[in-house]
Amino acid sequence: MTEAAVIIPSLEPDEHLIEVLGELRREGMTRIVVVNDGSSEDYDPIFAAAEAAGASVARHPVNRGKGAALRTGIEFATELWPDTPGYVTADSDGQHTAADIHRVCEALAEHPDSLILGVRDFSGDDVPLRSSFGNRLTSLVFLLESGIRCQDTQTGLRGLPLAQKDRFLAVPGDRFEYEMNVLMDAAKADIPFVEVPIATIYRDENSHSHFSPVRDGVRIYFNIVKFAGSALTSSATDLLLFLLLAHLVLNGLPHSVAIATIIARLVSGVVNYLLNRKVVFDDDQSTRQTAPKYLVLFLCVMLTSALVTQALSVLPIPLVVIKIVVDLTLFVANYYIQRHFIFKKNSAATSEECTASEKPRVASLRKR
Repeated sequence: MTEAAVIIPSLEPDEHLIEVLGELRREGMTRIVVVNDGSSEDYDPIFAAAEAAGASVARHPVNRGKGAALRTGIEFATELWPDTPGYVTADSDGQHTAADIHRVCEALAEHPDSLILGVRDFSGDDVPLRSSFGNRLTSLVFLLESGIRCQDTQTGLRGLPLAQKDRFLAVPGDRFEYEMNVLMDAAKADIPFVEVPIATIYRDENSHSHFSPVRDGVRIYFNIVKFAGSALTSSATDLLLFLLLAHLVLNGLPHSVAIATIIARLVSGVVNYLLNRKVVFDDDQSTRQTAPKYLVLFLCVMLTSALVTQALSVLPIPLVVIKIVVDLTLFVANYYIQRHFIFKKNSAATSEECTASEKPRVASLRKR
């Protein structure tokens, strides 16, 4: 069996990188690329030790991000080993054991047309809260975007099939968002996912991670952030227009408050529709295709919010808490419905998107 290439992007690593390389060699794995992603000269001895341990080292003169490092690693490995059947990516901070990396390599050999994911168990008490919460959040975002449940969307231990090399090289994103974009792109292309359980390892509360919750989080959740921004913009439009109409334009007229409320809500709904169609989902369908469905959803969400909030108001819970929970739930449902049923692209450019019944199944391999 031809050996897959192991790619390890690395920014300012510690001695755990050398330990993992030694373990990989003992597992019989020799095709290893370490990408020095712009580390300072202080880390040159570690990368020299990596080369002494048998790894081939590619270098970025400046930090370009994990996504760029992974693409560099794929290209570098292809030049070194043109016969490689695929690529296994792993982190350099000690979160992935050599045994688990080897198991992902084996799974890639068994499923050469699938994307292999080394998935962790986040239910343990030793898992940092931010890691557990962050993974659950990205799993929810991925479910909303793709309709597929993925147990560990943030795993850096993956097996990428050779047949999809050009596709993965073309996936946008230079930093941590690249890994989420790969999952999204694979889901659209109907590439099956195979999940391989791996050890859940966090060193020092994951303090060695270069992931920035704010900077990188915004990149990963960018579409959800845009959707929330659209909602806030339309809400602000609703409030400002209501105040303008009720206190200046219609002041003193019969039913001025009701009229101002209706006009403001209709205008804000149009603003929200236009922002979601063009900015959030970048939809290219005609207004006749999407506007009627959006209007029905708009009215249903407004009615549901009022009825459910009213029904739950009898509970011994502050009304503002009930309102927040109801509206957050509707926010998630609203996004999913708009993403998959209203602004789902039909153009030839996206013809390979799967329908709900065609989504790739996620297979799970038990630990052997």
